[in-house]
Amino acid sequence: MGKGFNSAKNKQAELARKMAIAKKQSAINNGHDDSGVGAGEDQSQTEEERKLEEDRARFAQMLRDSKVTNPNPFEKSDEIENRPMRVRVAARIEAPKGRKTSKVVKRRKESAAASKGEEDDVDVPLREGDIARRGDFETLFCCDSGGPVGPIDAARLVPWVPPFVADYIVILADPRAQSHDLRRTVQYLTSNLAPDVLRQTIAINSDEVTETEAWIHRAEIDTPMRIFSDRNWAWMRRYSAVVGNGRWSMSITVIDNAGVIRNVVRDVDPSKASQLVAAAIEVIK
Repeated sequence: MGKGFNSAKNKQAELARKMAIAKKQSAINNGHDDSGVGAGEDQSQTEEERKLEEDRARFAQMLRDSKVTNPNPFEKSDEIENRPMRVRVAARIEAPKGRKTSKVVKRRKESAAASKGEEDDVDVPLREGDIARRGDFETLFCCDSGGPVGPIDAARLVPWVPPFVADYIVILADPRAQSHDLRRTVQYLTSNLAPDVLRQTIAINSDEVTETEAWIHRAEIDTPMRIFSDRNWAWMRRYSAVVGNGRWSMSITVIDNAGVIRNVVRDVDPSKASQLVAAAIEVIK
């Protein structure tokens, strides 16, 4: 029994040896040798080379995608030559605030001087030969609308500024409240003068707008003339319709299309107003 056991054992050992030899031979044929250290070193070295090649390829791709300019000025490539140039815009330098050109400063000084001159003589009454101002008419109240004339309607009213709608303007002015002379004159002129003359004639009183409207309605006045209110006598003082010695009366003022005050008649008799207006207009023509 002992002899049979040893024989079986020897056969197993021989089989194991033959299997080891076959395995080793197979490894050699496939380029792998598990028993040698050099084979492991070759395998490890090949893996490192593969990673190095991948890193190099990734780095090359990064260089291609990069927008950094060519570090070598002598090196030329299609990619660099065809790359569009970037223009750097210089920052705009703002001028210091408060500093103006000499021309602007000069114009402003001249304008300020002219304005100051007008303000200085604002209380000086105008007389024949003086120049009228559109601004003096802007503060009048229109009996048609009930509001102040303003700059636009004042330009349409006076003949010496655009749009130059008239050749002259005739102004009846009376500082007295509910003046019978002024009202009768409006009626006389409406009956005796042509519509073209009446459209260039206005009346200025010191009554409230509503009071004037009520009188026009009661008297059934139908006239191309326009009537305005000067409650604080600002226009009348400016154009000498109110005199300093206390004399109160109706006056007629005629201004031509150059803004020149051509005629001022005081103490007007309503019955003679039509003749006075016609004579003044004839002189201007």
